[in-house]
Amino acid sequence: MIKIKCSLALCAFFVLSASGVGHAEERTINAYAPWEGRGQIYPTGEDQVTFVGAFSGVMFVERDGNVVNSGNIMCPGMVKIDLRDGSQTGQGQCTLSNDDGERIYAEWICSGTHFVGCDGKFKLIAGTGEYSGVTGEGDFLMRSGLQAIAISSAGNVVERAATGLAIWRNFHYKMPR
Repeated sequence: MIKIKCSLALCAFFVLSASGVGHAEERTINAYAPWEGRGQIYPTGEDQVTFVGAFSGVMFVERDGNVVNSGNIMCPGMVKIDLRDGSQTGQGQCTLSNDDGERIYAEWICSGTHFVGCDGKFKLIAGTGEYSGVTGEGDFLMRSGLQAIAISSAGNVVERAATGLAIWRNFHYKMPR
């Protein structure tokens, strides 16, 4: 896993400002996470396969016209793929972390189509240390080559790697302080 030292003033989900001390801080951000995933593909229906695995990478956030490193993200999850109509649905959890060992926990759900990816909801559910009490919810997109892997692997239990990009646009979160 890649370790990036996270400056609290620059981290998307890890942002704290001096003016935020003593009251809740709310922000809306755009973030991106190129990821790598590893797991297994199982045949789970006549024309259905299910990918079970974990995705991880580094999260980047737009801040003052720049894209900055904001920490690590790791997301175990599952994506069901219907090989007849091209539909897919996914769900899982995520842990966002910094080098100090503080974490934010999240969950996600999505649906989409082969060769396009999943669109869905991403919700912050808890945090540790400085991020205790964090909340947030918004839309996210997950793009990958997972569909092509699933099609070529249908009928077999196969361990494969996948790569992709997760995107959060106008994601709103709140830090109690």
